[in-house]
Formats: sequence, C-alpha cells, structure tokens
Amino acid sequence: MSPLDFDAEARYPIIISLHGVDGRGTDNQRQLKVWNQQLAEQANRKNFPCYVLAPQSNRHWELELFEKVRQIIATLPTVDNKR
Repeated sequence: MSPLDFDAEARYPIIISLHGVDGRGTDNQRQLKVWNQQLAEQANRKNFPCYVLAPQSNRHWELELFEKVRQIIATLPTVDNKR
C-alpha cells in the first residue's frame, strides 16, 4: 500500500507486516490481519503516511524470502530507509 496523497518530494517510512504460521499460503489474503485493516483506514493513512508491505510466504521466513522483500522495497520511490 502506498502513502495516501503521495508526494514525490517526501520521504516515507515502510512498515513490513510479516504473518505467523496461520498466514501461510499463496492466496495473498490469509496474511492480512486486523492490524493490516487498521493500517489501511483512511484516518491512519492520512495521519501516518507510509508504505505498508504485507508479503505472504507458504513456508518459514528464511533469508531468501527477506531478500525478495528487500528487492521489492528497492523498487519503491522515496522510501526513507532510516525509518
């Protein structure tokens, strides 16, 4: 999810929401939990602009999967890597 009212001149933090065992799969739905819904609420997106990344894995989170997440982050414009 991209920041609401995206500004190409701004720097945005990124929240990476990793699921537990019950979020495993390939449907791109099971990993989405209550906190993801809260992050997607309009008021929260307006008050706390950021990227939210909620990847899904069908196995344990291993180094190669984190590398894929890092590659996705590298494609996002104006990410503040310090936050």
